[in-house]
Amino acid sequence: TNSYQNGLATGTNDGVIAMTLRQMPTRRVDDTGINTEDPTEINESTNPYYKAKNITRDRRRENLNVRLGLDYQITDKILLRVSGTYSGTNQDNSTYYPSTVSQGLRQGGRNIQERISATRLMNENLLYYNNTFGGMHRLGLMAGMSFETYKDRWLSVENQNFEVENLGANSIGQDVNPQIPSSSADRNPYQMASLF
Repeated sequence: TNSYQNGLATGTNDGVIAMTLRQMPTRRVDDTGINTEDPTEINESTNPYYKAKNITRDRRRENLNVRLGLDYQITDKILLRVSGTYSGTNQDNSTYYPSTVSQGLRQGGRNIQERISATRLMNENLLYYNNTFGGMHRLGLMAGMSFETYKDRWLSVENQNFEVENLGANSIGQDVNPQIPSSSADRNPYQMASLF
């Protein structure tokens, strides 16, 4: 599957809901509250419409799930069932806060790029035994083992202080103050084996 979301659909409202509740009902929807006559004055727009319109939050997510299974009849009474599952997820997040909203006010605009990848592997092996004794007694037994492993990786790059802000999330290389990238490998890894 491949999905793309932007704006408030990404699961965060960036304070827009709280600002909507604080907004005076007599103000126009496009009134930013910013004093454009004095370019040296640091201003923050408290207009929720302006904030929702100018903050860029894009999220692209790709999922791949594959499941394979095999049944092998060892004898007429014993069946071996083997299955394997692969699940891979890649997610790219692009966020841009202009210098006129609270999240980018002090930094002169913030551009954040994140990439997250996760891989899950699972194997399950089941052995079935079914037999009938004396034409009236049935016996069914099952034994099995499963193994699961999970790994993930994360990378985040942030740049700040943009002289030109009209490129939004695409202005990652136009900043004055690049930040040290953050990354991690296997943030939440686990391995699990089960017998039953």
